Amino acid sequence: MALIRGESISISLYPPQNWKGKHLPLFAPTPELLKWWKASAQDTEAEKRVRALVSAGSSGAAAAD
Repeated sequence: MALIRGESISISLYPPQNWKGKHLPLFAPTPELLKWWKASAQDTEAEKRVRALVSAGSSGAAAAD
């Protein structure tokens, strides 16, 4: 059995409940990234895909990428 030494660090956007270690939100989007994404065509395409998947899911049909 390996013994892990050091400090506990969460790199997720939101650390687990009752987290006692450090939190480094490496995957948290920056304001600049969010602004760029909202201004890009990819945002519109992503919204269309999500709406299609939600519609397909509500009708019981399976959606494929």
